[in-house]
Amino acid sequence: MPFNIDTFKSNITDYGYLQNNKYEARVFAPPFLSNTNGQLTSNDRISNNLRFRIDSVRAPGIQILSADNNRYGVGTTQKQVMNAQFNDINISVISDGSGEIWQFWYDWIRGIYQFTSDAGTNQQASYASRYKDDYSSTMEILVYDNIGEVIKTFTLLKVFPTSINEVPLSWNDMNQPLRFGISLTYKEFFIV
Repeated sequence: MPFNIDTFKSNITDYGYLQNNKYEARVFAPPFLSNTNGQLTSNDRISNNLRFRIDSVRAPGIQILSADNNRYGVGTTQKQVMNAQFNDINISVISDGSGEIWQFWYDWIRGIYQFTSDAGTNQQASYASRYKDDYSSTMEILVYDNIGEVIKTFTLLKVFPTSINEVPLSWNDMNQPLRFGISLTYKEFFIV
């Protein structure tokens, strides 16, 4: 069957397409940064504001891991599925005017593994890590259509940051918002 441009255009017109700039990303504060008695903490407020500050994110991907296997010990090989692997995701965040969002991510990473002492104290770092249930959280990536309806929701479970990337500061970048990158890992995800 030869390619027909009218059939292609008709398919796009009839079924439409999603756009990659119509999304919202929500990252919820982990338990150790969040208040459990129902009151909103500053970290919960920052977590709520992140939905306006995450200016780029990649939807999670998945890779099936396999090994070459000779079914009868000889002959052609076949791929044998062994596991699934989720790739870490990176987000870009626009800082707020007082740097609270930047501090939020720093506090989260420091709360996972105490690599430094508290500012202004003479205490040494403990170099201890928390339990994963204390420092992991949930993240949602919502994809919208052109009228603002949620089409897909990616829910990532047991999410936590693994790095804050270096932030370039330059006298030449006048009137540019300060952006910084965060790498996140997670246990699993599902799509609704």
